[in-house]
Amino acid sequence: MQHVELKRNPDAFKIQAYFILVAAFFVGLLAAILFGTMVHFVVGAYDGSRILTFLIVMLVACISILLAYVKWRDEKYLLTDEGIIISSSITLTKRKKKLYLYESIISASFNQNYLGSKFGYGEIHITMPKLGEKLIMKDVASPELQLPKLQKFISQKTGKNNLVT
Repeated sequence: MQHVELKRNPDAFKIQAYFILVAAFFVGLLAAILFGTMVHFVVGAYDGSRILTFLIVMLVACISILLAYVKWRDEKYLLTDEGIIISSSITLTKRKKKLYLYESIISASFNQNYLGSKFGYGEIHITMPKLGEKLIMKDVASPELQLPKLQKFISQKTGKNNLVT
């Protein structure tokens, strides 16, 4: 059987980036007001310090969104004959791949919040007792259509355990 990559929805990242920018805007305004008040109290001039404080907060937010995008872009979910390969980046230059075997999967389900159902993305939750927690594949495009693909791979491996544990 051929490998299948579970597609991720870029709208999910856009929504997260908008939330970060809105939060950074309000934090920047608050920081500018507080810092400008402190500088005015001590030095007597505050207009330039308020603008500079706001711009620094927004610059930090933009850099964090850029780094989050690189990490989001590099995360991939691949269904193979043996198991699920999750490829992600640790840093800008380091990548890691993890293989989760189908034999250890007990259940698989998907969740969608309001924005996920509106824009067509969600999370696929996979339960594996050996992990001690659920494996969550985030921002999967159309999870209601992707879950049957995963279940098909799982059902083909059922009863064909070649591993000794």
